[in-house]
Amino acid sequence: MRERIRKVYLALVGLGIMAGLYPLAGALLDGRASDISIGDQMILGIYFPIGVCLLLVSRNPAPHRSLIVAVGWSFVAHTGVMVVQAVQAHTLPAQAMGLILFGLVGLGLLAASPRPVSAEA
Repeated sequence: MRERIRKVYLALVGLGIMAGLYPLAGALLDGRASDISIGDQMILGIYFPIGVCLLLVSRNPAPHRSLIVAVGWSFVAHTGVMVVQAVQAHTLPAQAMGLILFGLVGLGLLAASPRPVSAEA
């Protein structure tokens, strides 16, 4: 049951990240008229292949533990940077829900990572 939940969670996170392709494509088509910042477009472009990888890894997570952990920590680190920036810009209340959600996804990935396989096993 735990393995099934892990696979579903990884697939859902992968699909969720890949959904960022829709606003990215619109922003790229709109060019300078887009209301999505260049930095956000870059992040969407970086996260899309990560979403593809998570979707592929969801079929057999155990051998890909390091990828899952790396993506989880990248989400946590990204959240930390965004919290500091939101505090500095005095926009934390407006961004709090998104930051909490993003951080929880990262922590969920860390929790969903398979246990390391010992050399004795």
